[in-house]
Amino acid sequence: MIRSSMKIMGQSPSISHPLCHCRRQLHSISQPYATFMLCRRTQHLRLSKGPQAQGTGQQPTQQQGQQDSKPAVDQSPVQLPWWKKESAPNMIDVHSVQELVDEMAKAGDKLVILDFYAPFCNACRALYPKFVRLMQSHLEDTVFIKINWEENKDLARALGIKVLPYFQFYRGAEGKVDQFSCTVSRISRFKDALELFSGEFCSLEEFPGLPEFPDIKPGLSGEDELPTGDARDAYSPTSVRDMWWSD
Repeated sequence: MIRSSMKIMGQSPSISHPLCHCRRQLHSISQPYATFMLCRRTQHLRLSKGPQAQGTGQQPTQQQGQQDSKPAVDQSPVQLPWWKKESAPNMIDVHSVQELVDEMAKAGDKLVILDFYAPFCNACRALYPKFVRLMQSHLEDTVFIKINWEENKDLARALGIKVLPYFQFYRGAEGKVDQFSCTVSRISRFKDALELFSGEFCSLEEFPGLPEFPDIKPGLSGEDELPTGDARDAYSPTSVRDMWWSD
């Protein structure tokens, strides 16, 4: 009886649902009943295909959530300060009087250049790459010792350093042979002294040490503090007390 009534009424139009990928002809007595059957069909497809049929991906696991919440690690290389960048093998940093005396004694008859600099000194920064190139061509006969003025103020005062950059040249038993300050525009002064004192030299005596620090001997173990009181004043330049800086 239902079939005959359907033939009389004819087939109903095609009904589709946005969540269903199939399209079927429903022969029903009434439109509401056809819609009900189609929704039942759609629900069956959604349950059988799982969460992907609903247009949503799988729920993230707890481990994935923890990985996403981790902050990104900065992989960029660490930038070194200019005075710690690439240098020649014969360029050495010292941080105390004892280290300075030890390195000067190890140098023997080689030319020893003391470079007093400071991180804030623009002239020191401009000269640094030029010194690196010069020292690479004097690996066998010269030792370049870098002394940070900010970390060694007492040492700089005792050696009479008043301006930066400042250079002192020592050679074996001769002791100090030259000292001066220069900038990029006067680097020829530095080159001339380097060529003059870096030649072959043979001392008949050992390095005597620094006269400003008579108590500091090469290879001396223990504390390396500066002499205090009258002992330091007796070997320090008299002009040291009138320096332009103050602590």
